[in-house]
Amino acid sequence: MRAGSCRRADRSRRNRLPTTASICAPPQPPEPLKPRFTIFRGECRPIDLGVGPVIGLGNTLSTFPNFIAYFAGGALLLGLFMFLYANTMPQRDFVLIRAGNSAAAIALCGGLLGFVLPLASVIAHSASLLDLIVWGVIALVVQIGGFLGARLMLPHLPRAIEEGNLADATFLAGLSVALGILDAACMAG
Repeated sequence: MRAGSCRRADRSRRNRLPTTASICAPPQPPEPLKPRFTIFRGECRPIDLGVGPVIGLGNTLSTFPNFIAYFAGGALLLGLFMFLYANTMPQRDFVLIRAGNSAAAIALCGGLLGFVLPLASVIAHSASLLDLIVWGVIALVVQIGGFLGARLMLPHLPRAIEEGNLADATFLAGLSVALGILDAACMAG
C-alpha cells in the first residue's frame, strides 16, 4: 500500500450536531470523533484519540451536595483532631509556633498529615457520612495513641520540642505520617 493512499477523516463532520430536533426528545450528543490515520511501515492504522462525547455540567454538579457534606464532615473532624491534639500535648504548639519554634511546627504538621491521610482514604471509600465519622474517629484515636506511645518511648519528647530539638520533632512527625499511611491502607483494604 502506498504512503499517499491513506485518507484523513473529514474534519468538517467531526462536531456536526443533528439537523433535526424534537421538543420532547432529549438532545443527541455530537457524533464521536473519527480516528485519524497514520502511516506505519506502509500500512494505515487508526489512532485512538480517547475523546468521547461531551458531557454537560449537569452530571458533574449533581455530586456537589455530597462534596459539601463530606468536606464539612472532614473539616469538622480535622478541627476536632487539632483541638484534641493540641490539648493532649503538654506543650502549647500554637504558642511555640508563633514564637518561631520550628520543632513544634514540624511535629504538628506531621500529626496533621498523619490524620489527613486516613481521613482522605475514608472519604474516598466510605459509603455514608456515618462511615466517615466512625473511621475518622478511629484515625484520630490512632494518631493520639501514636503520640502517647512516642512519649512513652521518649519521655523527654515534649521538653525537646519546646527547646526546638528538630531531631525529636522529625521523629514524631515521621511516626505520625507512618501511622497515617498504615491506617489509611488498613481502612481501604
